[in-house]
Amino acid sequence: MQYKSGQKCIKIPDVNGNEIEYIIDMCSRSDIERGKCIGVRYCNKDSECLYNECVIRPNLSEQYGRPTGFCTFTNNTEISNCDVIYSPTRWFKSYSGYMYCGKGFEISYETNLECSSQSCSNGKCSWQYDNGPREGEGLTYGVVYLGIIVIIGIIISCICCCCIAFKNRKRNKMLYLE
Repeated sequence: MQYKSGQKCIKIPDVNGNEIEYIIDMCSRSDIERGKCIGVRYCNKDSECLYNECVIRPNLSEQYGRPTGFCTFTNNTEISNCDVIYSPTRWFKSYSGYMYCGKGFEISYETNLECSSQSCSNGKCSWQYDNGPREGEGLTYGVVYLGIIVIIGIIISCICCCCIAFKNRKRNKMLYLE
């Protein structure tokens, strides 16, 4: 099997060792119907798609002069997507996550665990984007922790200065009394 990150196809050998190229770049049926599949590779027949379903679009077929559409998931598809599931941050601990695979966006489900995002609504799997780290968030935590350390250092320095000043006053008072 050959696959490089960012590619729209995967090559899988058949029983005879011949590599067959399948399109893995897919759209949900609802996005295909709404015309929101931008930048997704076209298919001409079911056998070109990893999950063996090419939804032919009449407007594309007219434009290209042959049946043309987009690969999509089927309800029988067990795994169509993998997401990183993030755990929330806690004191002095940044985000951590693990990979979870299941049904993709807007595919019907029976339980939350069937969805790659482990998140669903209205009987369909939904996106999980709100739970992950934000850009620059690690830097923010670093600045906050550095600020806390600086404040603790200032407080310790003030306490040390006060103690030294108190001892010097006490010593000066003793010297004055003698």
